[in-house]
Amino acid sequence: MLCGLSLDKFHLTLLLFAVCVLMLSIGNSISISALSTDDYLLINRPLSGAEIWNQNLIQGRWGGEVLLQMTRFLGTDTTAEAQTIYGFLSLLLFAVSAVWIVMIYGLNPLDTGTLIFVAIFLSFPYQAEMFLFHSASLHFATSMFFGTAGLIVLNDKRWINRVVGGALIFISLSLYQIALCYILAIIACGYVIQKISPVRQHISWGPMVTITIATAMVYFVVYKLATLLAGIGEGEQYSPVIGIYDIIPRVEHIFNVFSSIFMDYQPLFFPKNLQILAMLAIISGIISVGIRGRNRIFCILLLCAAPFFAVSTLLVLKYMPGTLFPRLYGAEAVVIASSALISLMLWKQTKPLSVLFVMMGIVLAFGFIVSCNHIFYEQQRTNHSDAITAARLIGRLTENPSIRTAVAVVKSSLPEAQGNQSASVLKVPWGAVTLIEQYSHLKLSLPTSQDRLLAQKHCDERTVVPPFDDIQASGDLLIICLDR
Repeated sequence: MLCGLSLDKFHLTLLLFAVCVLMLSIGNSISISALSTDDYLLINRPLSGAEIWNQNLIQGRWGGEVLLQMTRFLGTDTTAEAQTIYGFLSLLLFAVSAVWIVMIYGLNPLDTGTLIFVAIFLSFPYQAEMFLFHSASLHFATSMFFGTAGLIVLNDKRWINRVVGGALIFISLSLYQIALCYILAIIACGYVIQKISPVRQHISWGPMVTITIATAMVYFVVYKLATLLAGIGEGEQYSPVIGIYDIIPRVEHIFNVFSSIFMDYQPLFFPKNLQILAMLAIISGIISVGIRGRNRIFCILLLCAAPFFAVSTLLVLKYMPGTLFPRLYGAEAVVIASSALISLMLWKQTKPLSVLFVMMGIVLAFGFIVSCNHIFYEQQRTNHSDAITAARLIGRLTENPSIRTAVAVVKSSLPEAQGNQSASVLKVPWGAVTLIEQYSHLKLSLPTSQDRLLAQKHCDERTVVPPFDDIQASGDLLIICLDR
């Protein structure tokens, strides 16, 4: 029934290539001990079974609950404590997902365009944040694994496979909802790729998108019912639906993010990469010349709409308060990789241009790999800086044994998550406490909102900024004022 998921020797060779790309781009997530802000909290403040269940229920991640209980059964409170094995497993599952996308598109697994597509898709830097967050990387990779498997199974006309495919996509969403963005982007770009491909294959795009949307709606209804039965209010829910007045601001926000990705300079991308991205955007316009047939206009519109499919959940859900983090835009990897593939397919017969587009694709993939390496390097560097600060904090605590908690106030000119994925743990409200606990056997209380207000007031009222970070004890509260 699920024979469409099997890999022949050519696809296994592609899988090996995909693993190599991931090892070069985000393999540092296995070999270095860089921790994200949430990793510090989950390692030093492991939640009880009831707390974890309540948290996963609020977030709609029942599959994530099952996965977490499995890792706990195997001896770790979080996958960050065994990152070597879980990190490699995450890379392998993500690589399999990329190969399955190639199978969904019906591409030659060892064609140059296919290799470039896989390399760009897997090395897209906005996905690096997901592998920086060690406690979530396995959930994300498993979600992608089930989501792409569901699309392959849905391509079979038998009703039982349609049911199984929908169930796999439901499981994918219950692990990490962001998979919906990837699934819809895969379908949208895949339809265009099939229309311009010289090899005609029957792919059930209509049933795919219909069952995917229906499954997402069922998932959302189940999520709402579960939170209702559990007595979780709208304000506590992780992903409430945006109001009608939020639609225009949300669309404007998405446009601003696209502008910052493709036009403005961001530390995430190197300038040469931005130029190549701009050229790929121009190529997307050239695609209209190459598409032939009665669905020509529809293909053009669909390709233009693909970036919005890649942020589909962000258009209707608040998702989380505050900044929308880079990982939420990771599905743009599908659109960018597909654009590069389409340009190669359109100009394959024109030798000079085909060579140019191949070189562009290689340089783009290489630049993405370098960017990912840079992100992990910066995170490790940030962790080392935090560790030095922790040593100073621990020393101050030994001088003041009455201190019960600590608060850090960070004033920084650096761009936020959109341009800087390597964040210090001290930037989050509970960061100072978990940082101290990470490098000592001390146990402190998490700061209250009143503690944070007092610390903010103290740091704001400093008349002289010291040459180094300011650490002061105020009663039972340790206040850290950081200028970074």
